[in-house]
Amino acid sequence: MSVKDGRIVLPDGMSHRVLILPDNQPMAQEALRKVADLIEAGAIVIGPAPTGLAGSPLQPDDEEKFEALVKWSWGGNRSSEAAVQRRIGAGYLVSGQSTRQVLVDAGVPPDFEHSGLTDNGSIYWIHRKTEDADIYFVTSHWQPAEKLECISVSSAGSRNCGTPSPAHCALPRRFVRKATAR
Repeated sequence: MSVKDGRIVLPDGMSHRVLILPDNQPMAQEALRKVADLIEAGAIVIGPAPTGLAGSPLQPDDEEKFEALVKWSWGGNRSSEAAVQRRIGAGYLVSGQSTRQVLVDAGVPPDFEHSGLTDNGSIYWIHRKTEDADIYFVTSHWQPAEKLECISVSSAGSRNCGTPSPAHCALPRRFVRKATAR
């Protein structure tokens, strides 16, 4: 994993604008070191400080090194609710704000939105960009089916429904595309 032009790039070429850390989780020392390296290289990382060192320390001073790196990254306050926004190297660490708020503050509009979902429903989505298309995979594990209006912001105008079985593929009745320059 590396950082190129402010994006976190995975070995397969997929890239992400931000790295979102989980709430209330311990973290391995190697993972924390990688997070710090990504931030220094220009990544934006959003999330609270880890709750502690995951796993057993291998060396007698591992816990002290871990705590020092947490303090260096998040400052002195480890509260998951404390608002932290720190420039570290070429990147940023943000804690105590929602991911959406961080992106809005950075001038990044949502690239996918939906309406019409019931309170009990949930959908999951991922956006992948190729050289000539924007691909959105949207799924719900909720029954019964929901009627949604989905809005995507993309540079390409194509839409595709990818499912294991064409019998389960239903193109949306209403699909709104907003083109933006990003």
